Amino acid sequence: MVTVVSAVFKQCKSSKAQPGIRGGAAMCSVNDKVYVFGGATRSDMVGDAFRWDGKNWLRLDLGDMVGERNNLGLSGMSATPYTYIDEDDDNKEKDCIVIFGGQDCETSRQSALMWRLTELHIDQVRAKQLHAIGGPLPRNSHGAVSLGEGEGRRLMIWGGANDSGHLDDGFLYDMGKNAWEKLKAADEMPCAREMFSLTRFADKAILIGGKTEKEVPTDLWTYHVEEGWAKSEQQIPFRRMSHTCTAITPAGENQKPMLVVFGGVEFSEDGNMGFPDGIYIGTVDEDKEKFSIGWTAVEGQTTGKAQWASTRFGHSSCSYNNASTMMIFGGSSPASELNDLWKVELENMTLGGEISIAAGN
Repeated sequence: MVTVVSAVFKQCKSSKAQPGIRGGAAMCSVNDKVYVFGGATRSDMVGDAFRWDGKNWLRLDLGDMVGERNNLGLSGMSATPYTYIDEDDDNKEKDCIVIFGGQDCETSRQSALMWRLTELHIDQVRAKQLHAIGGPLPRNSHGAVSLGEGEGRRLMIWGGANDSGHLDDGFLYDMGKNAWEKLKAADEMPCAREMFSLTRFADKAILIGGKTEKEVPTDLWTYHVEEGWAKSEQQIPFRRMSHTCTAITPAGENQKPMLVVFGGVEFSEDGNMGFPDGIYIGTVDEDKEKFSIGWTAVEGQTTGKAQWASTRFGHSSCSYNNASTMMIFGGSSPASELNDLWKVELENMTLGGEISIAAGN
């Protein structure tokens, strides 16, 4: 019996200056701090960075990235937490954030620049541009995840779009060797797309949705560094692009990791477009030979004192608090951009059959 007693949305408010409205921002969390980079409104680029400490926002100084050219003035870039070996400090493992790609909406030019951000705990975060040959072409709206552990850790970049159209190529970056490796072509691999979600789940990356040249597909793919791409026999029960998918493990005993899909632009089988405010909760079946996910749709609930994030697309999300909760930031509604921050908690879950959902305060 699978029971979800509550899906709790809580809006986080800051007494200090907060990020302006934007969609297409990059977002991630490191050591229970949430970081937001760049993004754009319908009329302008947003070239700044902020850190959320659990109570307030703080604007960060990334002077190394905003010299003659503001390299934060991009939309659709990626921000990926990564652990690296610092050879200059007794080979200690240290946390960093890797920024890659994006598009300047004013010039419609994409970027292939990559930056490593360190000293994340101070106001003046250190930014270093990483140079390695043979890497990805300029792109935006791509996927990026960190896979593997220790010396086997790699940054994966896949898909997205540039002036040539949608992309289906992928690359693995080894920070220790400062080297790119292109993913090998396979007989079966995802078709070119952008505005999809690429989410790390255990030792795999899970690819869901997105926009191809012709459609918003319902195929489900996983990628493993050693095994490559694998297509699930299962189709996902929704057609979404510009959504987010976050892996979390709810707090409590005997809780297993699951996927939470929120927002985006959804298309029906007959082509009608909508903007859902509900979430899909996915439980991964790891016992079967074929990878599959059990999905449950949860509609937004705002009755009584219950809170729920409004409909949006092009927003950002990440896991938080030791991956036990999900954070959602900003994005675009059909009318305007947003800058609200939400914490989402799934409580009292036991895995195995029907699911009942109630919104909390």
